[in-house]
Amino acid sequence: MAVARKPLQKQKQDLTEGRLAALGDIISTGWSAAGRKNALDRLVQAGLPHPRDEYWKFTRPEALTRVEPEKAAIFTSDDAEIFEDLDRIKIVFVDGVFNAAESDDLTLSGVKIDRLADASGADIHWAQGLYGTLEERGQDPVSRPLAAMNTAYASDGVLIHVTGKAAQPISLIYHPTSVSADSLFHMVN
Repeated sequence: MAVARKPLQKQKQDLTEGRLAALGDIISTGWSAAGRKNALDRLVQAGLPHPRDEYWKFTRPEALTRVEPEKAAIFTSDDAEIFEDLDRIKIVFVDGVFNAAESDDLTLSGVKIDRLADASGADIHWAQGLYGTLEERGQDPVSRPLAAMNTAYASDGVLIHVTGKAAQPISLIYHPTSVSADSLFHMVN
């Protein structure tokens, strides 16, 4: 006797609803609210990836979509950082959260740098019409639901607005110390 399987779309819908319930509400105020809502709509429409999705068939997407992700090994190395000797502005994130103590002053001639956590509450910001547009454009020709989830739920990050010639290079540094549901991150260039 064959076991009846839920159709793929129903499985994806259930997975997506469960994961979104665990994440809670998105930030729904300020200039990023419309971009976040649009990203959430794209995520709900696409559903989280499933091993039966053609695009994901050679991966294990459940490792990325679980409420409590698998513990990952943290890579450590005694090698010197590649840009260690370069005079630069360092912006450091520890487990996905901005670390002011390890970061340099974010003031830089020719560049305006704002933390997403600080800028989200502002009514008007230079990024108002831009938040989520690169992620949205990246949804074609293949749906990228994890990128949409990141856009909808991002709680910290940096907004870099180049207004002239930067006085120094900018280096974004991520230091993982643990892997938990709260420390998952995506780097978007």
